[in-house]
Formats: sequence, C-alpha cells, structure tokens
Amino acid sequence: MSQKIGIMMNIKILEKFEVLNSEMLASVEGGKKVVSMGNGMYCYDGTLKCWSNPSEIWSIAGKVIVNGWINYGPWIPRP
Repeated sequence: MSQKIGIMMNIKILEKFEVLNSEMLASVEGGKKVVSMGNGMYCYDGTLKCWSNPSEIWSIAGKVIVNGWINYGPWIPRP
C-alpha cells in the first residue's frame, strides 16, 4: 500500500513540473555574481564573502602530490 502512495505522489509531482529554459532563467532578477578564485575558492563579486569547495581542493592537492612523486620521487630534490 505505501508503495502505491509513493508512486502516486511521484506522478503528481511530475505533472506539476515545468521545464526551465534559457528565457525563464534569464528573467530571474537579483543574486550575486560568483567569481572562482582558483583551486576551489569562490567569492561573491564585490563583497568579502568567500567559501571553499573541499572536494575540489583535495582533488587539486592529490594531483600535485601524485605529480611530484611521479616526476621526482622521494629521492630527487625538487627544483
């Protein structure tokens, strides 16, 4: 019985769903421009509000560590 209710609820949600196209998204007013500062850091343009994306930071750090190990290994000094 609960399975039927869940299916019926999903159908109702899908019937009310509207497609967002470029014109509808362009009509949105307000908001702030987000600027990527690089390496997983993002800031609002013109304000001091910034935040980081930890998964992006760890991905970049992992690439740097692996590339250093492959290119130089633990026995060759870095340039």
